[in-house]
Amino acid sequence: KEWDEKIKCKERDSCIQYMNILKAECGGHLKLCIHLPFADGPMDDEWYMKGEDYFSSRDRQDDSLLYSELEKVYLPTNPDSDEWNSERHKILRFALNNFLLPQFEAEVRRDLREAAVKVAISAAGSNLMTMAMEGPYRPSHLLGENRFLAPTGDLPIVGVCCSSDGKEATYLAAISEKGEMMDHLAVPAGTQIDSDKMSDKVITFLTQSRPSAIVVGSHAGLSCRLVARKLGALTTQATERWNNRFIQGQEEDDDEYEMRMEEFRRMYPHHDDDDDDDGNGPSSSEWKCNVEQVDDHVAQLFGRSVRGKKEFPDSAINLKCAVAIGRHAKSPLGELTYAWGVASDAGVFGTEMLYLNVHPLQSVLPRTVLLREYERVLSRAVSDVGTDLNLACKYDHLLGMLTFVPGLGPRKAASVKNSLDRLGGVVSSRRDILAKRLVGPIVYNNSVAFLRIRDMDALNNQLLHPLDDTRLHPDVYIRNNWAIQIAIDALDGNRASNADREDRAISAIRDIIQDSHNEIKRLYNATKAQWEQAYGPTFNVGAWDPRIMVSDVR
Repeated sequence: KEWDEKIKCKERDSCIQYMNILKAECGGHLKLCIHLPFADGPMDDEWYMKGEDYFSSRDRQDDSLLYSELEKVYLPTNPDSDEWNSERHKILRFALNNFLLPQFEAEVRRDLREAAVKVAISAAGSNLMTMAMEGPYRPSHLLGENRFLAPTGDLPIVGVCCSSDGKEATYLAAISEKGEMMDHLAVPAGTQIDSDKMSDKVITFLTQSRPSAIVVGSHAGLSCRLVARKLGALTTQATERWNNRFIQGQEEDDDEYEMRMEEFRRMYPHHDDDDDDDGNGPSSSEWKCNVEQVDDHVAQLFGRSVRGKKEFPDSAINLKCAVAIGRHAKSPLGELTYAWGVASDAGVFGTEMLYLNVHPLQSVLPRTVLLREYERVLSRAVSDVGTDLNLACKYDHLLGMLTFVPGLGPRKAASVKNSLDRLGGVVSSRRDILAKRLVGPIVYNNSVAFLRIRDMDALNNQLLHPLDDTRLHPDVYIRNNWAIQIAIDALDGNRASNADREDRAISAIRDIIQDSHNEIKRLYNATKAQWEQAYGPTFNVGAWDPRIMVSDVR
């Protein structure tokens, strides 16, 4: 098995190297020649300085083995005369040099290219899968926590797109938990973000939106780095001002404090500042925020695409890019599927993704095959994580996730969205998908395991089934009740009657989920303690996975 892996690895590396050679040949940087071995032996160390004629000349190539085999086939066993044999040799040499060898070389080129393209397509698909499964951006204050114990969740984020030419404004866009643009701030061209007037506006903007992270696109190079550094200082001031808003300063008298609090209530009328009875205590929730640069090539595509013009018709390109930067930080898979959803003039979906920097060799790969691989990759990614049906139908930038659900597609996804809009915009259970005839029975059976029903504001008064937010098919917990009975048996072992079966089932499943969370926490603590006892305080908190990294402590 180890040798097989080494051979496959060498084969992949060779194919990628050949594709790089073809890419260089397409760019005019070199000339690829396929030929027989040279008659004068191996080439010297200065072979690269020789011209094209040196490699393409037939006179220098050793074709004796091939020629001798052809002689056996073409030349008669009983020659008529030396003159006829001489003519036959001339004909054979002419056919070999002008027909057979060029045909052999063309076939070798074709076979090598087909094998290399297959490997390069797979490599591009692997890169896209890595981009799609990256997961939401995790703020710095959560990096010390494991994602299985402290999930990232839906967090507000501010996306920043810096001007690259000095003529356009730099934009800050506040993105809500669901990916909507709540507010934005423009920094005019030629204005420093940390100037006196602009810094006050930025601090006020950040205080009003209170993001968990500020992500700055990196396409503008050094200017993005400078903006990120200055935003870090302004963010520190904004968080300190917000977290200490109930604390009276040493040089601040009572009247000044009351005036400041009155101004605070005026600027933030919807904020609940009754965390302390006397109004002088700290808030129960501390605002934490960090600034970081991120790759924004997906966001730059949105800012200049038809999707951006349709969603934000009157907005500047940098503002649309800032919105996409925040959305991509929240859901990379959602942005990639959103990019797929626009068809070209020829009716081909996904052509926008050909402009993404997915793989260095994508420019020399067949577009049709590459798009087919991208489609398969996105479908696998959506199948792995599932799709929130209500959110995908409510927000256009998440509708792309619905199109890649197995059993659906662009047309069925659009039909589901239109039908759900007519019925009120939300469904409270997976059974409602079939009951309200959003899809037919066959499509429902194929796609329902990948459609999630999660809690949202419109479903606050609804009792949601906890297994509707899992990858389990409803057949195992609604039609056959297997999962429900397993959960009930695991807790008390008593069979439930039909009258209270569903309530007891939901309660039992919630208890099982909570018990699982407690068990994961126990395994984490045991594994960390065992590791630190053996190796010291070097345990990688973020990389711990309870599915593969558990201790022997039980």
